[in-house]
Amino acid sequence: MGYEHLKELDYIHRQAKVRKHSWFIKLCANIFERNIPNWFCKWWTLYGPTIKILPESYKKLYLEWIDISPKLTRLQEDNIFFEGISVMYFFIEFSIPLIMRWSIEVNTTSEGFPCLQRVFYTKFWSKLLQKNPEGKLHGQEILDLINVTISRL
Repeated sequence: MGYEHLKELDYIHRQAKVRKHSWFIKLCANIFERNIPNWFCKWWTLYGPTIKILPESYKKLYLEWIDISPKLTRLQEDNIFFEGISVMYFFIEFSIPLIMRWSIEVNTTSEGFPCLQRVFYTKFWSKLLQKNPEGKLHGQEILDLINVTISRL
């Protein structure tokens, strides 16, 4: 590989560190008014968050909710189920926001050639765990909604 090519890869790598992108994502429960499109389910499977990003208070409620959710039961009965669908429905039904970002990293292929790869990350929006000036959690409304929904099922 020529020296100029390595210089170009080095430049791209330096630029990638500067040009990171992140998004605040909050899905509205109105999405359930129609069928969720297949492309979105595929996108969620590839790039969406997992249960691992949820703090313990949310994770505990998620584990209760998946056992009694009528939407998930209906999906299982209709044989419409894929890995990650329960997490997707939890985030959508309760409009739980998340932060998603991607960055470019220089890596090598299995043959040893340098290449650029886009790496995706998701994380829980930590502001929901912070208290407002009145001492109430910013995300308390979401926790209350989940609790009420579980108690009604």
